[in-house]
Amino acid sequence: MRTGLSLLNLGFEVSQPENRDKKYFVGKAVFDLEVKENIDWFDIHAKIRFGEYEISFKELRKLILRKKVEFKLPNGEIAHHSRSVASEVRRPVCP
Repeated sequence: MRTGLSLLNLGFEVSQPENRDKKYFVGKAVFDLEVKENIDWFDIHAKIRFGEYEISFKELRKLILRKKVEFKLPNGEIAHHSRSVASEVRRPVCP
């Protein structure tokens, strides 16, 4: 999405009926990446935050490889990751 444009700015309203069996997480997802270096190796620690809940990239990767695009957060809301994330995870790291 381009900076300054949002669905609300374009006249759209996003809401969920309360009586549905699925309630989707509609907040912002944040990707955190930390690299820890040692003399002869490095570790990459990644996590994705969906509001107040975190999921490790390792766990998200397992879901993506099983072709799951939705998963339940601890509060019962359904989080959804984008297909672009899934395509990056499935791509080999080394050529």
